[in-house]
Amino acid sequence: MEFVPFNDAVAPAVTRWLVADRSCRADGHDAFGFTRGAVQHLAFGHGPHHCLARSLARTELQITLPMLFRRRADLRLCALAPEEARSPSVRSTGYGNCP
Repeated sequence: MEFVPFNDAVAPAVTRWLVADRSCRADGHDAFGFTRGAVQHLAFGHGPHHCLARSLARTELQITLPMLFRRRADLRLCALAPEEARSPSVRSTGYGNCP
């Protein structure tokens, strides 16, 4: 396996890298803060940069999911997917399929 240098480390040549520009906006952007307080997850964002369609998406789910389960009472959760089923994207952490 081929390795490539990166700063003071080396990484496999097939390593995927993701660069996020958000870190420059945080205090102490040049170090990982182990003692930084927990931040509550907001899937649709918050403040002026929130997702404009979040209310629509939530309303659609509140209407659609109960309707789906009423119409298809035989639906069951699938087994947990193996790691190979995970989406290969570095930008999202979803599943590519469900067994």
